[in-house]
Amino acid sequence: MKPRVLIIDDKPNFLTLLSKVLGRDVQVVTARGVRQAISVLDESMPDAVLCDLRMPDGDGLEVLRALRGRGCAAPFILMTAYATVPTAVQAMREGAYDYVTKPFDPDSVRDLVLRALGESAVLAQGATATRGEETPSPTSSPPTEKASVPFGRLLGDSPGMRELYRMIDRVAPTDATVLILGETGVGKELVAREVHDRSSRAGKRLVAVNCAAIPRSLIESELFGYARGAFTGATTDRAGLFEEASHSTLFLDEIGEMRPTLQAKLTRVLEEKAVRRLGESKERKVDVRLIAATHRDLPTMLKSGEFREDLW
Repeated sequence: MKPRVLIIDDKPNFLTLLSKVLGRDVQVVTARGVRQAISVLDESMPDAVLCDLRMPDGDGLEVLRALRGRGCAAPFILMTAYATVPTAVQAMREGAYDYVTKPFDPDSVRDLVLRALGESAVLAQGATATRGEETPSPTSSPPTEKASVPFGRLLGDSPGMRELYRMIDRVAPTDATVLILGETGVGKELVAREVHDRSSRAGKRLVAVNCAAIPRSLIESELFGYARGAFTGATTDRAGLFEEASHSTLFLDEIGEMRPTLQAKLTRVLEEKAVRRLGESKERKVDVRLIAATHRDLPTMLKSGEFREDLW
């Protein structure tokens, strides 16, 4: 049976477009606003949600909270305009899977939804396997050598997976910076979360951000924070993700999309273990373990100057 995806937007053309693009792979359910979406949730839980952030009768955060309040951990993806990206980032801090900015390529949204569904399925399988080990049935047969072996969030017993598990076990207890390379959709974030969960920082929440999803004009302020009056719209002081992740782990997904000037500032933060908010002169000490990931070919980017050698 196809997974069930709930799409929420007050504009019929968006619902029609996304229903057509996603309908080949999933069962699509639509809602034209927050109230209708919550009514759908009261009837049955979806496997994933794609939701507009701003609607006449409320915003996507209400839907996200209603979903989580009903005990549903389905991936939640926001659709937002550039002007509301800070709110979308706040939604990710509250448990949203990711967000996309309008206008967007419908096929890229389809890929994002399918990736979220795939990772959610892996997590569900891992949880089921773990529960099965904790409460074995007395009549169940012992697992065979070919059965998938859970390693936290990860599944698999191939030689390659076993080597990955050994590598995670070696690096997780340290504070070493980790770079995860792999094609889109292979589960790089799952590996990052497993490293964090097996580290001494596991008691605090891992802070994750997709560098490719945040507009270039906003990513610096999101990472490092800003002072009141630093730019138009900065009405209050705000801590960045580095400060939020202090004493924990910061996961920078798609670091290969970061522009070189920002790479230089990131390098300094790693060297000095301190951040300077935009509009401030003082530095603030942070204790952050960094995990980064990318699908890009960084050695080739080094040669072309797209990626800084000092950060590498």
